[in-house]
Amino acid sequence: MVAAAFTGPFYFFVWRDYDGDDLRIRSFDEELDTFGSETVIPNTNSNSLHPSLAPDTNTKLHLVWEESGAIYYTKINHSGGGNYTFSPSKESVSSGTGYSDHTFPSVITDYSRRPNVTWQAFEGVTFGQNIIVHRRRELSDEWSSATSFIGNQDYFKPSIMGFPNVPDNQNLRATWRRGNDLIWVAKYDGSAWDDFWQGVNGQDPTSVPI
Repeated sequence: MVAAAFTGPFYFFVWRDYDGDDLRIRSFDEELDTFGSETVIPNTNSNSLHPSLAPDTNTKLHLVWEESGAIYYTKINHSGGGNYTFSPSKESVSSGTGYSDHTFPSVITDYSRRPNVTWQAFEGVTFGQNIIVHRRRELSDEWSSATSFIGNQDYFKPSIMGFPNVPDNQNLRATWRRGNDLIWVAKYDGSAWDDFWQGVNGQDPTSVPI
């Protein structure tokens, strides 16, 4: 799986490198000509999967990935499409949520440049065992309390979307698959998720109109 983001004038791509057993990042210019060299994401390994990448309005990049049943985060600073620094180098997003088997993370930044992450997790109850979890990294660099979407069927493979130039109480949407083929959508008002509605059957969550 490849994650991509654009923050002018560069495109950035992150992928799992199976030769080196790690995640790597590389930049290209607007014409998609080769610009930067491959750089290894620190502290990633053969279990680092499903990267998701998002820019903020200050040209920084925010990366999340799955690793051994947990979700991790790093913020990437760059100079001229290269010369990367990673701070924090590897921070757990999913610890302390009370859930397990965390997978399929998706990240977007909001109006205040805060990364918001959704992912699939296991709750371990009779109904709705697979749930969707949301967490936001506050300006204090602490992760907010986890909010979960729990239903009467399994929830799978979320995608989070946003509009960084729109105020926080209007700018986030989440989509996910429920059961076999139902796609659901929710809106975020800055503190809670609401206005759940069913989208189109059988679509990939990342392609649902919002």
